[in-house]
Amino acid sequence: DIIMIIDHHPTSQYIDLELYFNKPISSTSLYLCKGNENLFNKDDITLAILAAMLDTASFNSTKAKEEDKNWCLKMCDKLNIDYNKLYESGLYFTPLDNLKECSINGLKKYNYNGKLVESSYVHINNDKINDNKINEIIDILKDYVKEKELDMFVFIVHDMSKLKTRIYKITDKVSEVKYDRYTSRGNDIMPSIEKELLHSARNNRN
Repeated sequence: DIIMIIDHHPTSQYIDLELYFNKPISSTSLYLCKGNENLFNKDDITLAILAAMLDTASFNSTKAKEEDKNWCLKMCDKLNIDYNKLYESGLYFTPLDNLKECSINGLKKYNYNGKLVESSYVHINNDKINDNKINEIIDILKDYVKEKELDMFVFIVHDMSKLKTRIYKITDKVSEVKYDRYTSRGNDIMPSIEKELLHSARNNRN
């Protein structure tokens, strides 16, 4: 049985659970640690900061909170933690040697009022160098959409050399959307996809 949920992803879904905690913060690890620093040792806090880095592309994501970054800087200074090392780790790149695995890296599944959508992402360090591989991944996902009978697959490419994001919406065709910064899947991209699909469904009914 689920007895408690602690989350940091925005949702319009009603969660009928007594112990449910959800607020906008850079990572669940910071949700646990901030204000409870005395309960955690240096290693715990280091891992909590690293988790926040990985979840926000080292605070470059649209979901990153400035106050969370400041807390991490403060804790690194207080506990003599190498902030720069953690920052570099947060800008991790996705190995593109196995494209089938890359196609479902970070896979998440959504059901928007009966519309079945899945999403994955990769972190690359140069979009031009990796364009051919990205195109191969998209071809893999075209087949995946048919196999799984999905309404849409959203493939997200984060270019860490430019800190910009682009997405590919894969249905029976492929369309591209570009963002001018590293953009959060949970905070920005998928809520936009949900609105698009629900709007389309209403228009079809009318």
